[in-house]
Amino acid sequence: MPKSYTTGNDTTYCYPDSSVLKNRLNITDAELLNETERKLTAIAASMIYSGTIASPASFDIKHLKWLHRQLFSDIYEWAGEFRTVEIAKGTMFCHSMFIDAELERIFKELHAENCLKHITDPKQMAKKTAYYISEINAVHPFREGNGRTQRLFMQQIAANAGFELDFSKTDQEEIVEANKASFMLNYKPMEQIMEHILSSRSFGIL
Repeated sequence: MPKSYTTGNDTTYCYPDSSVLKNRLNITDAELLNETERKLTAIAASMIYSGTIASPASFDIKHLKWLHRQLFSDIYEWAGEFRTVEIAKGTMFCHSMFIDAELERIFKELHAENCLKHITDPKQMAKKTAYYISEINAVHPFREGNGRTQRLFMQQIAANAGFELDFSKTDQEEIVEANKASFMLNYKPMEQIMEHILSSRSFGIL
């Protein structure tokens, strides 16, 4: 499907008179670009999560940027870099000038909870992962690929505590509705998703 961000006239990231993002493959058709993105990022995500590509375990801004770069570097020159334009999907995401500060706040809170590493109760893990994925989503630091990056990030958080998050058990529409609720500080819909897709692992991956 076409990109659904509201960006105004984005001449920084898009081709002239187009909503298609400039890309290394010079694809100017939105549907083809989306399909190419999907295939390439799925391969990269699988390699990262399986440990085929060694991942950092710092759970901070550098870690988030690294994940985005690994997922999108074959497609976009700006992979791993925070956006410099304003974007919205109905609700405006964090202003670009505050992205670093907001993420620092979130990750400081996450590290104060030891990156959730010692949580053993599934309901508590579902509650915490719902909160943090919602907070990162509200920042939406990248011009494209936020959802894929933050889902992989939270999978690594969960795996490090001995849990698995299987996002194939939910769908995009359900996640979008949960994200809308979280903008109003209602994290319950996201918690319900996390409870549904969460299972225990015998070991962490990091």
